[in-house]
Amino acid sequence: MTDTPLVRVLHANQQVIDHRWQWRLSDPFWRLYFNREAGAAVANEHRRWPLPAERALLVPAWGDFRATCTAPVRHFYVHFETPGLSAEWIRRTCAEPLLLPENAVLRAMIDELARAAVAQSPVLPQRDGRWRDRAPITGDARWRLRVEAAAAWALALALDQLAPGAMAELNTRGPAGPDADLEPALRLLRERPADAVTVMRLAKQCGLSRDHFARRFAGATGRTVMRYVQERRVAVAAERLLHGRDAIDDVARAAGFANRFHFTRVFTRLIGTPPAQYRRQHRP
Repeated sequence: MTDTPLVRVLHANQQVIDHRWQWRLSDPFWRLYFNREAGAAVANEHRRWPLPAERALLVPAWGDFRATCTAPVRHFYVHFETPGLSAEWIRRTCAEPLLLPENAVLRAMIDELARAAVAQSPVLPQRDGRWRDRAPITGDARWRLRVEAAAAWALALALDQLAPGAMAELNTRGPAGPDADLEPALRLLRERPADAVTVMRLAKQCGLSRDHFARRFAGATGRTVMRYVQERRVAVAAERLLHGRDAIDDVARAAGFANRFHFTRVFTRLIGTPPAQYRRQHRP
C-alpha cells in the first residue's frame, strides 16, 4: 500500500489574510494552517470547518475544499507532500480537514517558525482583487528542517485520530482486507501511470471479469477506473510542474496525456487552475 511515509515541504510562511483569501484546495499536497485570530474557514459542499484562533488545522491532500476569510487574520501555513502515502489511502482515511488537538510541542514549533519567518503582510492583490500565494520556504537550512519537523509532527497528530483499521493498513505496507486482489492493478497505475490502460487490461491483471473488477475498484477507491487514471496522471504532472523545468507539452506527454490541450482541460477540472498558473503559484 505504501512505502515509508516522508514529508517534503513545498511552501511555508506567514501572512495577513482577509476577504480576498479565496482558494480552491484540491492539490496533491497537504496544508497545515495555524491562525492567530478567528475569521477563516475551509468548506466543501456539505460542511464548513472554521479555523479557530490558536489551533492547527490540517487539510488533506486530494480533497476538494474552498478557503474563505471574513476579517484580517494572521495566518501561518505549510504546504507539504507525503511521498509514501498513496492517494487512495489518503482519500479513504483522511477525507475531511482535521482540527488537531492542542499540543505544546507543535505550538512551540509553530511559534518559533513564525518568529523567524519572512512575513508577507499583506500580499499585494492581483488585478482580479485576489491575493497571490507565491511565497517560497524562507529562512536558512535550519529553519527548513524545523518546518519539515513541524509538518511531520502535525501529520503524526492527525494519524492519531484515525480509526485503528486505517492505521493497521498503513503499518502493514501492503494490501489488506477484502480488496487485496486489486493490488496488481493499483500497483500498475502507481508505477506506470503513463501507460495506455483499459478496464479490461486492469481486470486481467487481477484475474477478474471486467464488470466485477469495475465494481470492486469503484467500491475500494471511490473512483471509476478512468477517473482514477486521470487523477493519478494529474498527480504525476503536478509533481513535475512543481519540481521540474520541463515544458508543459513535455509534462503532458510524460504523464500520459495525448496532447497539451487534453492535459490542460483535465488538469484544470481536477485542480482548479491551468497547469501554467499552477506552476507559477506554487513554485518559488
